[in-house]
Amino acid sequence: MSGSYEGKVATFRGEGWEPVALAGQRPLIVRKAIGGAPVYVYLGELVKDGGAAIRAVLAAMGEGAAPLKLDPEDDYMEYVAYRKGAGAWVALFNHGNIVVGCDRLKEPRAVPPEPLSSKPRGPFKGELRFRLAKLGLDPKADLALYEVEGIDDKAFDGVISGNRTFAVREIPGELRDGAMRAAVEVAKRAQYLIAPKGQGQAVFFGKP
Repeated sequence: MSGSYEGKVATFRGEGWEPVALAGQRPLIVRKAIGGAPVYVYLGELVKDGGAAIRAVLAAMGEGAAPLKLDPEDDYMEYVAYRKGAGAWVALFNHGNIVVGCDRLKEPRAVPPEPLSSKPRGPFKGELRFRLAKLGLDPKADLALYEVEGIDDKAFDGVISGNRTFAVREIPGELRDGAMRAAVEVAKRAQYLIAPKGQGQAVFFGKP
């Protein structure tokens, strides 16, 4: 791929390096297989100036490793995932629906040229595909999908005030093509758990 770029581009030496992104006629990103894994080197002076090229490379690398796929894709969605006992735990953060910036309850003393706080975009609505092998789970196992209650809104208020605890409930999910699929709506935050059927509570709370 190629594109426009303004800034210094370092030269590189060595055999076996393959250009994967060009700045004009000069390599901007190069790749080489080392120890069976591809290594990418960005040769630009400032990362932000080569963002378009870097995003394409990161997308290709992430496609093969990502434990979670979102449909539709949404750059405002962030997630973390890890194995937990016999299952796997995934937390999502909808940054597009979380206000970032100054206190909206106070009037600014001067009118700024740009908004001082972000405007919520609303909940994420779509399908999540949990790629079981990438989460360290057996796609052929008898697994179920659970949602953790107490992460957002009024339920969250109850947990942090000590008036209730987290709860785990099974939600509809479909096992297909090595993935657990589910239609969801994420307001600000959500947590999901994939565990052997009937063991969601035990896996989440770490009980034997």
